[in-house]
Amino acid sequence: MRAYILFCVVITCLQTESVMICDICDCQEKSEPPTVGVVVNCSSHGGVLEVNPILPNSSVTLDLSRSNLTSIQPASIFQSDTLVELLLYRNFLKEINLYSNRLPQLKKLDLSENELEVLNSNLFKGFTKLEYLNLASNKFSAMSQLNFNSLVNLKELILDNNDIGADIETRSLFDKQGYGLPLNIQSISISGINLNNLTFEYFKPVDKTLRKLVISNNNLTIFVRLPQRLEYLDYCNNPIRNISSNDFYLLEPMVYLRELKLNNLDIEEVPQNVFSTLMLTNLELKDNKNLKEFSNLTFGRQLLSDTYDFYLENLTLKGSNLSTLDKGLSVLFVKVKRLDLQLNPWVCDCRLAWLRKLSIAPDLTDDLRCRSPSYLYNKRIFDLNEKDFVCLQSWWNESEVGVTIGLVFYSLLVFVTFTWIYVFIYHPDPKVNRQEYSKL
Repeated sequence: MRAYILFCVVITCLQTESVMICDICDCQEKSEPPTVGVVVNCSSHGGVLEVNPILPNSSVTLDLSRSNLTSIQPASIFQSDTLVELLLYRNFLKEINLYSNRLPQLKKLDLSENELEVLNSNLFKGFTKLEYLNLASNKFSAMSQLNFNSLVNLKELILDNNDIGADIETRSLFDKQGYGLPLNIQSISISGINLNNLTFEYFKPVDKTLRKLVISNNNLTIFVRLPQRLEYLDYCNNPIRNISSNDFYLLEPMVYLRELKLNNLDIEEVPQNVFSTLMLTNLELKDNKNLKEFSNLTFGRQLLSDTYDFYLENLTLKGSNLSTLDKGLSVLFVKVKRLDLQLNPWVCDCRLAWLRKLSIAPDLTDDLRCRSPSYLYNKRIFDLNEKDFVCLQSWWNESEVGVTIGLVFYSLLVFVTFTWIYVFIYHPDPKVNRQEYSKL
């Protein structure tokens, strides 16, 4: 009996004795600025917290992702004056008690892909240096009442794939009584949150500070007023039916915007001057299944004669419903480094022959194929010769059909007129002639 008790005491001591985490996980020195210290990688190390490990004094990164964690409680591993990054993504966390721990230098916290429904109101107290917070793909809702008032230096917030759209519509992201984001925040991602409607001036409080906005995969039908200093905008996968230059130019042009993503909308055309005030380097307009028209003046008339201010390096119109493009775009498209026009129903006639003269990257040509005419169906455009792009000259050509119809009607009118004159004026009624003859 005494031996058994002694055994249990020994086991208990071993379980509670703290060990250096580098004896369990992978530790590497990071010598590149701005963060210099030890990177501790415990990713996919299940049960690592059960041995109460201790961090090295100079730790800057702690990765506990994919470790089957269900809760975070006070522990020595979360007592660090040097830790800058804490990665807890892809676990099963339902509860986090970090507020009783000491992480005064923490700048990055990733809690994405967990099962969090609520956050304790004191969770972020003391995290005054936190700049990056990722809460994507949890189970937050309008009932969660999220608030970030204490994160005065937060620069980037990711709330994707949480059912908080209705809450964000009614509780401002920027009011202290709402989500309490600091007005100097630079990046916000609210993709896939079931957002239906936002007031037009919703982002006005961060008009001069917000640099990146991801608002994709929602139910928005119009553009809100966009912050003037945006550099990156993702509005993909929303049921927007129309776009115009007014969406990107209200009080002044959005001259800082460089990357714009408008994939999978409900638009049928990209009209004139939509992007004429922008200085984009990357533009995505792919998977717009209803898009049939792309104006040759989309980027403005001036650029067609002087392309000096045309900065676009990457453009994709892949997977839309375009059948042709105006040759006038050639002076612009020739400057695009990566032009993706694949998976469109192209009509390979003389109007599209200019396309072959563009220097399109080889990996962007395999699905650049003809839909018609039938003898060129599914042929790769860059496998064809210039003589293959033919427009049949006939009276049914669009340029001549109006004139032809006019001539037909004119000829018919002349025929009817002369027939009437002949019958009723120069050729008297035979019955009348017979009556006159009988009188004789």
